[in-house]
Amino acid sequence: MGACNSCESTAVSADTSSWSSPPTAKVVLPDGSLQEFSWPIKASHVIQKASTDHSACFLSSSDHLEPGCHVSAIRADSELQLGQLYFLLPTSMLRRRLGSDEMAALAVRASAALVGHNKGHLDFPCNDCSWSTEDTLRHVQAKRKGRSSRGSSKGRDFETELGAIPE
Repeated sequence: MGACNSCESTAVSADTSSWSSPPTAKVVLPDGSLQEFSWPIKASHVIQKASTDHSACFLSSSDHLEPGCHVSAIRADSELQLGQLYFLLPTSMLRRRLGSDEMAALAVRASAALVGHNKGHLDFPCNDCSWSTEDTLRHVQAKRKGRSSRGSSKGRDFETELGAIPE
């Protein structure tokens, strides 16, 4: 959404090493569910399939949603792009500035829809990541272990990590 391309963010799969599914256009519905389309489909058909009141909602691409910017609709006669993430939104949001709290709510809704669709397991592919998931988990747990549960400075290590800078 916004600065991040949805084709990258929707490359979420249960296990990319064991199987690879073809790209689909993903639509997050107002109730938080996810609909996928693996064939070319027009925005108007998606709205008709997903909503009983066709004039009360519109489709918006996650690529065009940014906090502080106006929410725009996809033309009814345009086809959804495979690999992209879309939101079915109420018409009350059309041409209105999107607040950061609304953007966060949409991000949470999309994440929940993707997690629910993939049975609770997310795998974000990273081409140049040198850490495995287990390494990352151990690193986060080690960081948390050193923190105090009361928020005070007890148990924290304030050793300086300064070094000399040669001139």
